[in-house]
Amino acid sequence: MNTRGKRKPAYPENHSGETGYLFQNGGAEGCHTVILAAHFGEVLDGPCGHCSGCQGGTDAAPARAAVDIPDKLREPLKALLAEKGEVLDTDRAITRLLCGISSPRLSRARLGQHPLFGALAEVPFARVEAQVAEWLGGW
Repeated sequence: MNTRGKRKPAYPENHSGETGYLFQNGGAEGCHTVILAAHFGEVLDGPCGHCSGCQGGTDAAPARAAVDIPDKLREPLKALLAEKGEVLDTDRAITRLLCGISSPRLSRARLGQHPLFGALAEVPFARVEAQVAEWLGGW
C-alpha cells in the first residue's frame, strides 16, 4: 500500500536534472522503484524486491558514446534560419530542432518533417546548445 508524505524524497530538494538525476545515480544502492516513486512524490511501504538494487546489483547506466557534431550542418541550418528565423529565434529553439524535441511552435511551422529535425538526437542537449551558440556567434 502506498502512503504519501511520510518521508522526504530520496533526491535533493534543489535538483535541476529532473529524472536525469535519478538515472545518473543508477549505480546507487537501494531499491530503484522506491527512489523513482519518491521522485514523483510517492512513498512506498518497502522495497519492490525485483529491481537490480533489491537483487544486490548496482548496474550503472552505460556511458554514452561520444558523437561528433558534423560541421556540414552549418549551411543547411543557416538556410533554414533565413527561411524560418521567426520560429527559430533563440539558441534553445534551434537546439530543440536539432535534438528532435518537438514544441507547439516547431509543429505549427511543420519543422518536425525537416531533415534537420533530430539530426543531433544522439548528442547531449547541452553540447548541441553550446555548438549552436558558437555557430551563431560566428555568423
